[in-house]
Amino acid sequence: MLNSSKLYKLTSSLFVRQISILSSGNAISYLLAFIALPILTRIFPKESFDWLTLYISFISIGGVILSLQYEKALVVCKENHEVSKLFFLSILSATFITLFLFLLTFITLQFSIFSVILDKYSSSFLVYIIIGAWAAAVYQSAMQLLNKQEAYTLMSFSKVVVALLTVCFQFLFWKYPIIGLPLALVIGHVLGKGLSLIVVSRQCLAVLTDALNYSLGSYKSLIIKFKDFQKFNLTAVIIDKIASELPVLLITIWFTQYLADYGMAFRVLMIPLALFCTSYSQVFMRKASDLWNKNDDIRPLIKKTWLFIGSLLIVPFILLLIFGSHLFGLVFGEEWSTAGKIAAYLVPVQWFTAISSTTSVTYTVIRKQKYMVIFSIISIFYRIGSFSLGYYLGDFERALFAFTICNITVLLFYNIILFKYSNPKYNKKKY
Repeated sequence: MLNSSKLYKLTSSLFVRQISILSSGNAISYLLAFIALPILTRIFPKESFDWLTLYISFISIGGVILSLQYEKALVVCKENHEVSKLFFLSILSATFITLFLFLLTFITLQFSIFSVILDKYSSSFLVYIIIGAWAAAVYQSAMQLLNKQEAYTLMSFSKVVVALLTVCFQFLFWKYPIIGLPLALVIGHVLGKGLSLIVVSRQCLAVLTDALNYSLGSYKSLIIKFKDFQKFNLTAVIIDKIASELPVLLITIWFTQYLADYGMAFRVLMIPLALFCTSYSQVFMRKASDLWNKNDDIRPLIKKTWLFIGSLLIVPFILLLIFGSHLFGLVFGEEWSTAGKIAAYLVPVQWFTAISSTTSVTYTVIRKQKYMVIFSIISIFYRIGSFSLGYYLGDFERALFAFTICNITVLLFYNIILFKYSNPKYNKKKY
């Protein structure tokens, strides 16, 4: 028999290996994207990156809303039969909402609603956003399914396929601009994410086939059981995503000349999060769920994660803080030096965000999603306030400074509460 010490070392080692597998896939995928980016910034006009920034902003909202958060419930559910049903519900929800959005878009175009927006951005832009959101939602559901199945090698491989396909299509549409250059980067993203689903199609189809064997009554009881994921998780995600993308929307309105630069700065700062933190968070969620289902304390795992992520990112973030403008000009071209200056302003808040985002799934695990809703609402107000202040003063840099200070303050309170309730004695209600 293994004693508790040896068992802990074994599980910890497995935890590290799983993160390493996912991180290696992320590393390769982001290496491909990063190698391509300095070339893309030199061959595509800056206008193309305006479109791409807005596209990514909308996709980040739609991609996590369409599935109604059933994919998150999939990870924390205890019974095997619930996995296939929750996955089916996530795909079904995403598909029906997408069809509704297509109908709404058709009506919008027929009656020239939002014509001011469409004067600048092609009407087909809306269609690509909807298709991209559906692909992102289905892809995210598939990744959470593989996470539940601990199929981390396949998850890692699929991320590489997404990056490779995206880059190839972007260069293809530059060489043969049959769709026009402004949309080339966007459509590359749509096709990259959509076609990559072929890689995981066998696993997904097997689960969906199993889901059809259950009665409608069992689905009804399952929906009731996990209704808090729509009541709290979905509400929180909608508010949080809108809040997260508010800077892009406000910059589009008030500081249009900085849109592409802000998008580039944010994209580069997100690399560490996407490269490692997302992988860590996915494995962390399953590990935390296992601990919580056993009524164990999650706080030691949270502390270890915070310390590791913070120390891992401190050096590259300090380099960006000091040399951001020069590094961006050197890598992407002189016209992107402003993006490096913006990145330097955002470095402190991104460091805190990276640490926090890795463990924020704990609120879902311990079923305290109501706090996610509260903090998401707060974040809307301080984002609007920060950029309104900058607009009133006519100074974009002051807007970024105010945004950084407010964001860090809110994140500190967010994580203090999370840490407190990660102790089982504060959570008497079990599900």
